[in-house]
Amino acid sequence: MPFWAIVYCLMILLSGIIVIFIHKQRPAYYIAGQILSSLLGVLIFVFYYESFFTRPQSLVIIVLMVAYIFYWELWENRYLFPKIQSQGQISSDTEQNNAEFQFTVTKKSFIVFLIGTIAIFLPFLYVVIRLIVSYL
Repeated sequence: MPFWAIVYCLMILLSGIIVIFIHKQRPAYYIAGQILSSLLGVLIFVFYYESFFTRPQSLVIIVLMVAYIFYWELWENRYLFPKIQSQGQISSDTEQNNAEFQFTVTKKSFIVFLIGTIAIFLPFLYVVIRLIVSYL
């Protein structure tokens, strides 16, 4: 496994640990979901570079791993995305979460954040695509 991939895997694990400690008041499923998401992200790299384990025989396992990672990240950050609602219809769940997550972001800082997130995500996407193509 190349050095950059090892650093990226450590970054995935470290971010998972940080999120667990920041949100330790969350339910047990949240901690288990975050641990599983981080481990599956690292396993994608391990399977691609065949470092400690050989690749699974089926592509379905890889697709399920990637699907879970994407699902968990969307679920974990669901309150960061704007919700479209009819005027006058505000659920109590939305009011409670809006009180907890108040974000005021300028357009410029959002664009910088979006570019940074995409740049960080590109190595993972590269490895996932290469791993899937290797099965075809």
